[in-house]
Amino acid sequence: MEKRRLGGLLKTVVLTLVMVLLFGMTTMAATKVNMNKYKTGSYYYNGVWETSGTVYHKVTVPKTGILLVSGKGYDEYSSHKIKVALCDKNLKLVEKSYSYADDDSEKYAWYGVSKGTYYIKVTGEKDYFLLAVNQKVANKGGAKKSSAATVKKGKTGISGVIPASTKKTKTEKWYKFKVTQSKVLVLYLSAIGNGKFTFTVYGPSYSKGFKIASFMNDDRDFTSGNVYTRTPMRVKKGTYYLKVTRNSKSSGAVFFSWTLQ
Repeated sequence: MEKRRLGGLLKTVVLTLVMVLLFGMTTMAATKVNMNKYKTGSYYYNGVWETSGTVYHKVTVPKTGILLVSGKGYDEYSSHKIKVALCDKNLKLVEKSYSYADDDSEKYAWYGVSKGTYYIKVTGEKDYFLLAVNQKVANKGGAKKSSAATVKKGKTGISGVIPASTKKTKTEKWYKFKVTQSKVLVLYLSAIGNGKFTFTVYGPSYSKGFKIASFMNDDRDFTSGNVYTRTPMRVKKGTYYLKVTRNSKSSGAVFFSWTLQ
């Protein structure tokens, strides 16, 4: 992963998509189908079915991180996005809803995943291809404030994974950092996945907690400032905490670094 960006995975995806399209079509007639494994470790399927319906494609994830799913459906004269969902080894949905993948418009489904076996559910397609790419992401961050992971000032930063799960429990990531000078605080945040992630900071200047932002598949820089005048504001010295919360049953990966100005 790049130091501040979680979007570097796209370069791998584009290359893999080109290679996948070089393979021929296959005709299948089952509802549970293993995907072919490319030498890079990515999975692909390119085939034609006798009838449209629901198909489950098995994928083994060797590394905790992000699972990117892309693909395309084909009609007689055109192509279109396909409907996909992520299921566990028992074919139970681990995401709240379906996603739509279309490599032509660079629309992908991003899932936070732990090691294990998953199935990608494809619905309503006869002629399509499917791609799954697993990218390892260092999984740091405490599950609660008392176990927050320490992040030093600078550009190195820290990443964390909030995996897809059938459990309904609330999932959080906590990070801790120490401000030793009264200066303007700059936070660098990235989030990639299905669904939004909310970032909230706590500390001497934000005793009740301050919600910085809620977003998905984006990276942003935030500077401490006066909420009324929108001018930069120095923060007090002390220990601060960043809490990352997933909205609903979203999953993905986040990145955080900070500095002072």
